[in-house]
Formats: sequence, structure tokens, C-alpha cells
Amino acid sequence: MFSSAGIAETYFKDIGLDTIVANELLIKRANLYSNLNPDTIVINGDITNKNIKNKILDNSNNISYLIATPPCQGVSRAGKNHNLSDMINDERNYLIFHVIEIIHKKKPDY
Repeated sequence: MFSSAGIAETYFKDIGLDTIVANELLIKRANLYSNLNPDTIVINGDITNKNIKNKILDNSNNISYLIATPPCQGVSRAGKNHNLSDMINDERNYLIFHVIEIIHKKKPDY
């Protein structure tokens, strides 16, 4: 989840791990991921959208691991959020709860 171009999975095939499904919000990154990983189902879209989340759930049966790298900009003081109030109001900081929901439903080993 939050796959970007797939950097986290770069060497998985080398060690015998297959990436079944990936999700990325931005279409250009999702397309790059698809080109680099043609055997992976890449779902482009926002995980807060019920249809996107259901596509992820429907395409991720019998998974052993789940990797999620949610955006850090919402909690970074180097960005636009320079105080706690700004951080609390940044919706990106709550994306992790959607990941937790998928973890509870799919129960990956890792």
C-alpha cells in the first residue's frame, strides 16, 4: 500500500517473494509500478474510497505480508505542518487506520 514505484519490493523476487497486489494513488507512479512489475495487480486510487479498498481486499487472498508506507508529509515539521494543530488536521495522518482495517480483514503473517 502506498506503493509508489515499488522501491520497497525491488528485490523480493530475488528472494522468492511475489508481490500479488499493489496500491498507489498517483497514476504516473502506478503506471511505472505496472511497467516494472508486470505480474503484480496494481490498483490505482485512494484507499479511503470504498471501491478502491474493496479491490485491494478482493485481490489479496492468502497474503503472507503487507507493506504500507503511508505519506509522512503530514507529520513532518519540514513541510507545511509546523505545529500540532496543523498535524492533527492533516487527513494524510489518518490513512494508517485504513491499513489497519485491511490488516484485520486479511490477517497477513507479517
